[in-house]
Amino acid sequence: MGALAYSDSVLHVDRASHFLQEGGLWPQWFQNAPHMHGDDGISSYLGGIRLACAVIDECANT
Repeated sequence: MGALAYSDSVLHVDRASHFLQEGGLWPQWFQNAPHMHGDDGISSYLGGIRLACAVIDECANT
């Protein structure tokens, strides 16, 4: 989900919102995943993808 949200931000499209909205698959998954309680947002996953992409970009430029 983080990768889809990242792609949306880079490509300026809105594909992830369908999954992230109230009643969408992302909130349902969090609700049904006991190990994920207390974390219901996408920001930490999006941040992880951004960091991974930054590392890959930096390595590719050397």
